Amino acid sequence: MACQYNPLARKRPGWWLPSLLLAVPAQGLADTGLGPAEYVEHKVIASDGAADDRFGSSVSGAGDVNGDGYPDVVVGAPYDDDQGVSSGSIYVYYGSSAGFWQGAEEKLIPSDGGTSNTFGFTLSGAGDVNGDGHDDLIVGANGHTHGGVTSGAAYVLLGSGSGIQPSGELEIIPSDGANGDSFGYAVSGAGDVDGDGYADVLIGAHGVDDLGITSGAAYLYYGSSVGLPLLSEQKLYAWDAMTDDAFGRAVSGAGDVNGDGYADLLVGADGDDDNGSFSGSVYVFYGAVSGVSAAAQDKLIASDGATDDLFGRALAAAGDVDGDGLGDVLVGAFGDERDGPQGGSAYVYYGAVTGISALSEDKLEPSDGAARDCYAVAVAGAGDVNGDGLDDLLIGAYWDDDDGFNSGTAWVYYGTLTGISQASGDKLTTGDARSGEQFGTAVAGGGDLDGDGFADLLVGIPGDGNNGSSSGSVSAFAGGCRDEDADGACAYADCDDSDPAVGPSAAEQVADGVDSDCDGFELCYADADADGYTDGTTTASPDLDCDGAGEAPADAPDGDCDDTDPSVWPGAPEAVGDEVDSDCDGRELCYADADDDGYTGGETVESADTGCRDPGEATASDPDGDCDDQDPTRNPGATEEIDDGTDSDCDGLELCYADADADGFTSGATTTSADPDCLDPGEASSETPPGDCDDADATVYPGAAEIPGDGIDQDCDGVDAEEPAEDDTGFSGDKGGGCGACASQDARPGLQWLALLGALTAWRRRRSCSS
Repeated sequence: MACQYNPLARKRPGWWLPSLLLAVPAQGLADTGLGPAEYVEHKVIASDGAADDRFGSSVSGAGDVNGDGYPDVVVGAPYDDDQGVSSGSIYVYYGSSAGFWQGAEEKLIPSDGGTSNTFGFTLSGAGDVNGDGHDDLIVGANGHTHGGVTSGAAYVLLGSGSGIQPSGELEIIPSDGANGDSFGYAVSGAGDVDGDGYADVLIGAHGVDDLGITSGAAYLYYGSSVGLPLLSEQKLYAWDAMTDDAFGRAVSGAGDVNGDGYADLLVGADGDDDNGSFSGSVYVFYGAVSGVSAAAQDKLIASDGATDDLFGRALAAAGDVDGDGLGDVLVGAFGDERDGPQGGSAYVYYGAVTGISALSEDKLEPSDGAARDCYAVAVAGAGDVNGDGLDDLLIGAYWDDDDGFNSGTAWVYYGTLTGISQASGDKLTTGDARSGEQFGTAVAGGGDLDGDGFADLLVGIPGDGNNGSSSGSVSAFAGGCRDEDADGACAYADCDDSDPAVGPSAAEQVADGVDSDCDGFELCYADADADGYTDGTTTASPDLDCDGAGEAPADAPDGDCDDTDPSVWPGAPEAVGDEVDSDCDGRELCYADADDDGYTGGETVESADTGCRDPGEATASDPDGDCDDQDPTRNPGATEEIDDGTDSDCDGLELCYADADADGFTSGATTTSADPDCLDPGEASSETPPGDCDDADATVYPGAAEIPGDGIDQDCDGVDAEEPAEDDTGFSGDKGGGCGACASQDARPGLQWLALLGALTAWRRRRSCSS
């Protein structure tokens, strides 16, 4: 079967109303600044719209059906009469860089449409069911009569490079359709529930009687390279189905709520009576590699559910509203009587690795709700409307009376890391609202329709009368964020939206007491060693005053050349020769070693660097005590020369010859002198003759008178003189007596002087050599 087209309507520009491109205030009573101060509204009507078409009864983001990179939009007009009264039609609006409202319009009717089929009563983007790279559509026609009166049908319309083509219609009729099944009353793209790379679709048939009258069922069809073969049909029931549960009156893909990589499903049963008659429930089916298992389902009921709440009449994948990487879900209960009969409420349930739990419930209610507002008659995941990285929600209240009886409103709620907050709601109305327009009958996230980085919103207004009474329209609201100071930063991310110098992309000023870049920290100067000086580097402070440990304010002196050492800072006492620039002047104070003999005399010299290794410099570890830093031969390690008048080894003493007995002769031994002249008692200069063989006895020295036979070598010639031999007369030497002995005695002094003269000659030669 092929789609039928009105050639006059094909790809004509969509009718949009320039007078209605309005800045509609976001009227949230609790101004959180999460959304824009004003939503810009773009209103679209069908090019051939007519009274009672109710264009806008259904609306959905279509994905990118023609592969041009721009998201498209599909709108239902289920009471269009082109193929008979209420035969129905849909309109595809192709996206462009200026938004779909300036793009081409394409009107589609089914190949076998007929009276009361209400083609387009429900519709949805289907994803890419055949893997050709183009997104597809699914459209319900629950009034179709293939299997009996209102047995119902659905159509998958395949995308292509030129949009939806006549050959791209796939009609789906259930294998066991029967009267009153209302197959197609609810349709949805299911995502890829079996992980095969092809999108699947889910269709509700709440009138199925298999497990009791109107117990209901849902049908899952799996995508493939040839589309949706009917043999892939899988019929789903509630595990506890009962009469009038109406399981399948609402269906939706859920996203991946448990993080297993497979898309999951939602099926509503608003007639369930667990919390009272028609209190309602929702069933979650989990995807798997083998597809959905009927046994793998969780049931959700409202924690405060009550009779006639109709919990589950509307439901949707919420996206990831809390940023945990898992899909969340949104359920409407427009019959909730908190604000009076059919005042309405909605519930958010958060994904978890164990699946959706009723214990994770957050309840949403309008801040100004009233009876018969029918808040949450339509719900949708909105995508990221304000660009904060978290998905948001859109909820319709089509009988709200703000701008006249049943004029209708819608609410936007913004995701946060802690989930959806009741206080975050912004209220939307259309710029030309009138009584009976029922703004909010259908709501959808459209994706980023204008390419500005923010997801946009779609709201159906089937009671609008621009093309005749209840001809209908759709309003698109451009996403964005509040930016009061016009610095380009959204208010939710701008920590001071009144100051254009403050925002996430602003440059942080150091220690000015302002968190300029909104990172939650002030940039302070660093003073890691807490010495009161900073080295010019910075550190982040969790407060604004820069007085914490390791922090320094703007007026702290700088110039610290080592911020890890509290003894180093400009003006600090300089420790000599430690090779540390303690006062940060770029130089080191070193010990002086002017003669480079490896010893310092205690004087200091400034080094051009922070080391003390250059010529003329010495470190604190080098030996000191140099008594003449101009003479490299004088230092504590030098060899002391005897009687040279110089303290060579710097011990404060001169080395002299010793003359302990002061006899004018030295033995060659040395002694130290407190002065350099070697003239004090017990000292002898280098001029003093040597050879004293007993420097403790002043009578013993070279040339001293020898006393024969006394056992002492007085003249230091190495022998003691012998006593002369005695004859009978008492004389020795000359037996004849007389003068022989006298002559011998007279000869001894001459020999002594000759010995002394020889010793002096030898000493002078030695002295000459040493000089």
